[in-house]
Amino acid sequence: MANIGNGAAYRHPRAVGPATVLAIGKATPPTAFPQSEYPDFFFDITNSSHKTELKAKFARICKNSGINKRYFHCTEDILRANPSMCTYLEPSLDVRQDIAIREATRDVLYNYGNMSGASVLFVLDHMRRRSAEKKSTTTGEGCDWGLVVGFGPGLTIEVSVLKAIATGH
Repeated sequence: MANIGNGAAYRHPRAVGPATVLAIGKATPPTAFPQSEYPDFFFDITNSSHKTELKAKFARICKNSGINKRYFHCTEDILRANPSMCTYLEPSLDVRQDIAIREATRDVLYNYGNMSGASVLFVLDHMRRRSAEKKSTTTGEGCDWGLVVGFGPGLTIEVSVLKAIATGH
């Protein structure tokens, strides 16, 4: 039993050696920015900055939403590479599908068929191997985040958000 009189009970155990520092880095990913900056970003990428009344109303909506930080994974680089995503009445769905669809799913289904739940594991393994071959920055073929959606019988849906691991390339 610890002697409470000398304060030993209140001392916290500390790591000794190289495990003392576990991680150093930013707690804010590059795709996260304050909600207060979102209206300016949105109206700039859609070339609608001249619509000041609408922008002011949108800024009020963002302020009153209760959201402090917005995670936007469609960066300005992606939008510059695919201008149809910001153009009104331009068919951008095909562009979005081309970005989202990876050939890993096609290859796994072609080579192994539909294996139900195990298909997801084979697709993830295929992406990991392909990332290593291409020397991608992450195990997700260069993407930072992924979404796995599994459909079951009836209206059963299972969704998982995955964070890719940096490969060191």
